[in-house]
Amino acid sequence: MHKVLSISSAMILAIALFAGCQQDPSSGITQPMPLKAPVSGTTTANPALVWSGYVYTKSHGQTTQYSAIFVGDSNLANSTSVQVAKDWIGAVAFDGAPGWSPTGSSICLTQRGYPQNGNTGTVPDTIKAFDISVNSSGVPVASNLRTIVGLADQTVRMNNAFWSSTTTMGKIAYSTADGSTNSVYVVDQSGLTAPSKIYSYDATGGVKLGDPTWNPDDSKLAFIRTSSTASTILIYNTSDWSLADTIDVSGQIFGLEWSRSGMNKLAFSVYASGSYHLYYCDPSTGATPTTNSVASNAGYPTWSPNNSSVMYVNAGTLYKNVPGTSTAASVGSFGSVGVKWKR
Repeated sequence: MHKVLSISSAMILAIALFAGCQQDPSSGITQPMPLKAPVSGTTTANPALVWSGYVYTKSHGQTTQYSAIFVGDSNLANSTSVQVAKDWIGAVAFDGAPGWSPTGSSICLTQRGYPQNGNTGTVPDTIKAFDISVNSSGVPVASNLRTIVGLADQTVRMNNAFWSSTTTMGKIAYSTADGSTNSVYVVDQSGLTAPSKIYSYDATGGVKLGDPTWNPDDSKLAFIRTSSTASTILIYNTSDWSLADTIDVSGQIFGLEWSRSGMNKLAFSVYASGSYHLYYCDPSTGATPTTNSVASNAGYPTWSPNNSSVMYVNAGTLYKNVPGTSTAASVGSFGSVGVKWKR
């Protein structure tokens, strides 16, 4: 069995700093200000990217921080916080990058509960979704916040909600951890049926599961089983949830994502020898991951709709890489860890 340690302290700190949290439209928050000033837009917004971050409010000389979900154009123009968390007893925070629905009209997220202000309890984790549109003033707005999966057990952690690629499949995949067992589930996007467990693994030694990602026609679902020194990409047939392929990788994987229609590749970030690098590989047993040494600290890649580039974050800057090459170009300053590109 693989032995694993927790995500590196640097990555934990980054996630803690830049993850977001639950939106409550009745929170009464005013004057939201993003962690980094949004790139000013001169045209009607065209939301193509989604990520989690923070907004701040100032009242009576006191600054308060709230987790938030942001959307922006593919060049970061018109960056807007569309969901903001309510500060209440037992803080909540969005975990990792939110994900787009197949139509691009909705976004799913993982809401994590954390103790706050001396409270020793936690808020149960949930998978939520909301709709996204552009109003008559050309500004992105969110509506219809809803719970897809809710937990009563506060000791179970939920991670990495990711929507299927097609409306025909219409499901969301995610992972859980309860301290002894890690599991991967899929659930109908309506939230009206019970989730189905497709895989479990003993968490002894810190083994982690996560980053589920669907192939373009939803015939397969891939996710990672990772340790501090080695990882395995597991690929399942969605017709009967049988294991189809396994790919062993030296190092710790973060941010696995399958390419869009027209290409059949996996992109992911690997932490090894003290830094992160962007890797690609074929989604088949025995495939050899390749890197071209793209960007130290390249984290959580996401494919463009036409597969012409892969976006990743490096040291507070968002970049685009031409897949399979070392060519990368800066998109702009970016105050988050992960981002997801609309299909």
